Amino acid sequence: EESKQQTEEFTLTPPSKYPTNRGTTVDSRQIIATGAGRLHLTAVRLAHILFASEDLAESSLHELRKASLSFEELAKQISLCSDTREKGGSIGWVTIDDQDGTKNEHLDLLFPNQARVQAIHITTKPGDIVLVQSHRGYHLVQVQDVMADVKKMSYLK
Repeated sequence: EESKQQTEEFTLTPPSKYPTNRGTTVDSRQIIATGAGRLHLTAVRLAHILFASEDLAESSLHELRKASLSFEELAKQISLCSDTREKGGSIGWVTIDDQDGTKNEHLDLLFPNQARVQAIHITTKPGDIVLVQSHRGYHLVQVQDVMADVKKMSYLK
């Protein structure tokens, strides 16, 4: 009972919003979805599912949009990419500013530069899923998270 009292004494309820230096809370997802916010992104965390046919990729995309399966579950079940299949399709962090393809060169065997550029050009909004093509086949690509230059983004609000 004594330990229960001690725990109760030190339990703090955090406030619902943590203010920034400017006294407001910013939802970065809304800023990132705008054109100006995209300029300050430094990296995206991606996952993909590799398919041999466009038809299967499109029907899988339709199923994902209906939310009958999670992206990770589908990747584990049917992705042709043996390197990412067991990880639910996770590729990891991909640098945005990589015009010549050298910063993400280590990913070329998993997810070729051509497909990375296409996917990032289409969307950088977390949760979005897009279909892109590479010499390996058809990729359903999910943006899982983003990394941004917060100092630069603070001026956008």
